[in-house]
Amino acid sequence: MTEKEDVLARWGEYCSELYSDDQKQDAQILIELDQISPEEDEDMDKPILMVEVEAAIWKLKNNKSPGIDGIPAELIKNGGQALVQALHRLCCIVWAKEQIPLQ
Repeated sequence: MTEKEDVLARWGEYCSELYSDDQKQDAQILIELDQISPEEDEDMDKPILMVEVEAAIWKLKNNKSPGIDGIPAELIKNGGQALVQALHRLCCIVWAKEQIPLQ
């Protein structure tokens, strides 16, 4: 194929085949997936612990570019207990509301 229209048509066919859903799932696979899926964790209703937030902060890697907030990991790690408490409160609010704040 050398013509632009032919190439575009072939790509269209390829993509439609690639993303088509023929509803041909193997029922046995679905049963096996259901059997090996982890049970719902009753700890999911418990609030986030302060030590979990602190551990997550210390796992941040140094000397990396900051994210879109512009705050480097080193600054967060050196924020002290006040920052850990503030982040813990924020994490708990996000967990309870299941919604990340816009700011």
